Amino acid sequence: MRKIGIAVNMALGRFGYEIRSVRRNPGFRPSKKTKGTIVELLGPSGIGKTTLAKQVIENEWSQSWNYGYPAACKAAGPCPLDALYEKLIQRKIARIYAKNYTISTKLNQSAFFIRRLMEDRAMMRDGLWLEGGFFWNDGITHQFSAQLEQMMEKNEMPERSKLLYFAPRAFVNLVASPQTVMARLHQRNKTKPDGANDWVKILGSQLTEDRIRASFEQRKRLCQGAREAGAVVFELDLDQNEKAIIDQVRGIEDSIVSTSYERIERVRDLIGTSGVSI
Repeated sequence: MRKIGIAVNMALGRFGYEIRSVRRNPGFRPSKKTKGTIVELLGPSGIGKTTLAKQVIENEWSQSWNYGYPAACKAAGPCPLDALYEKLIQRKIARIYAKNYTISTKLNQSAFFIRRLMEDRAMMRDGLWLEGGFFWNDGITHQFSAQLEQMMEKNEMPERSKLLYFAPRAFVNLVASPQTVMARLHQRNKTKPDGANDWVKILGSQLTEDRIRASFEQRKRLCQGAREAGAVVFELDLDQNEKAIIDQVRGIEDSIVSTSYERIERVRDLIGTSGVSI
């Protein structure tokens, strides 16, 4: 059944259709002042970003609508963040091709990051984040953290682009002990030995506790920049038990709701005539 679903998604993707897995918590009642938010999970590779996003969606930990990934994204139509997306992918691909990887790995990485940008672009272009719910995912900010941090440090991101990118988002910075991250990454590589993402296995073989600590510090700096640009930022400790994590997820959503209207109205005022459906 899963293979059939993948085949259908790929076939429809060739014709430009978007497929989203949508689940709605029956108890959620959005008010007129409740705006949607892209909730991005940050943390080093292996900490459990994708796992947590799936748990929130599939186990209905969230109080609101839960959106899965767009499986295929149409390219048509302008997006106000296109200039930013172009800079991000150019820098990412340049960094990939500077590595001593095989051509297969370089192509796989490039295709992966292009797809993630296309997913984010579809959300921003179509105004999915304005539908009154939370889109929990591991987002492009994690995937392009080094490029975003560099652009902000060098003042290469215009204030308008900062607001458009960060205001619709909330960031949950995931933390855990380096030992926990190492154990999870090694377990993932064992359970997915034949995966296409062979660079993940390369990363896992090079990972050390010092590099994990450095990754945590980088994401703290990125979170500070995101906060200054208008995003809301939270921290979630994955070394807690499941009940504590669920309670914190719901507390995060309550905090997001209390700020979402003001944040999104700022974006609405800025891009109301820019071709985005809001």
